[in-house]
Amino acid sequence: MDEQKKTAMLEYLKSVAELDSCILPYKEQKVELKKDYLEKGVLTKEEIAALTKAYNAVKKDQNFDLFEELLTMVREEREKGKLP
Repeated sequence: MDEQKKTAMLEYLKSVAELDSCILPYKEQKVELKKDYLEKGVLTKEEIAALTKAYNAVKKDQNFDLFEELLTMVREEREKGKLP
């Protein structure tokens, strides 16, 4: 590996580490928010997980037709015993 590539990789990792440390307080707030909704009994873990997945899919403008097609295929293959 040449020095220029190595330097770029190290700079990238340092930047990621810095961003991670900045994000940490927000991650902790997110955990506390989830905990609060669970403790109040407003939402279940399953509802929060599904809601989060739905939000992220919409945010990423995911192709739902393809997702539905793949979901159906995976379910069918599992029913046939071809998938665990």
